[in-house]
Amino acid sequence: MTQIPPRLDRTSFLTYIHAFNTRSYETQHAFYSPSITMTLPDPRVPVLHGPEEISAHYAQVHSVAEETVVPMNVLCEGEGVFLEMEVFFNGHG
Repeated sequence: MTQIPPRLDRTSFLTYIHAFNTRSYETQHAFYSPSITMTLPDPRVPVLHGPEEISAHYAQVHSVAEETVVPMNVLCEGEGVFLEMEVFFNGHG
């Protein structure tokens, strides 16, 4: 079976996660295609279109809560990334 090399290697993906955790939005969103869409599991949040909408969403969330993603297992292969993670939230008050 031929393996497809990852489009995004593990090191680059972890750079993305680090940028998210440190609120380095410019670095984080440099990974996004201009046509990206993000669907979150909250029905009150509409589908986000483009890096600008995603950035605005997280800037609002992070203004009231600290969110930290801790990767437990990361597998990058071909077009996909599998991430097992823990996420911690801490409200600002």
